[in-house]
Amino acid sequence: MGAGGSARQLRGLHARTPARCFFGGDGGQPIKVHWGYPDPSNAEGSDEGRRRAFELTRQAIGYRMLQLLALPLASLSPAELKAALEQIAKS
Repeated sequence: MGAGGSARQLRGLHARTPARCFFGGDGGQPIKVHWGYPDPSNAEGSDEGRRRAFELTRQAIGYRMLQLLALPLASLSPAELKAALEQIAKS
């Protein structure tokens, strides 16, 4: 990060807690957006069904991360970034 640059950080995801993305910039408050996923460890059925549930959750996280990486983060205002992250949460 260069002088005058903004600090934006993606915090890790934990299987037992809601997935949250935190972004902040220019010394401001972080932007918080909830990206919820069903807990695949609660999937009913056989071992194969549970493995499939974990794979579907992994794919959903990957899809949202690709959408996040495609955003022009450096040029978005905090309001635009929050709107974009909320839109990704709906996908």
